[in-house]
Amino acid sequence: MFRIIAKEDLASTDSKFIIHAPLVARKRKAGSFVVVRIIENGERIPLTIVDSKSAKGTITLIVQAIREDNQIDVHQESRRSSGSRSGLSRKSNAR
Repeated sequence: MFRIIAKEDLASTDSKFIIHAPLVARKRKAGSFVVVRIIENGERIPLTIVDSKSAKGTITLIVQAIREDNQIDVHQESRRSSGSRSGLSRKSNAR
C-alpha cells in the first residue's frame, strides 16, 4: 500500500490525491497509469498519473467519483491508498 500525502477536493465529485510512490515517480513516463483498488479484493480502477515529483517521490492522481463504490474512496479521509505494487501498470516500468 502507498501513503496518501495530501487530498484536495476540486469539486463535489472530483478530488486530487498526492501519493507517496518513489519508484513509480522515478520511472513514470507520459501516458503512464496506476491501477488502484478501493478495497483489497475490489474492482481494479486504472487512473492516469497527472503529475509526478521524482525528487519528492510523489505522484498526483485526479479522481472523479461516478459510481457509488468510487465515491466511498473519494470522500473518506484515509491516509493510506489502496494500491499495491502488483497493481501498478507494466507500462510504468516500475518493478
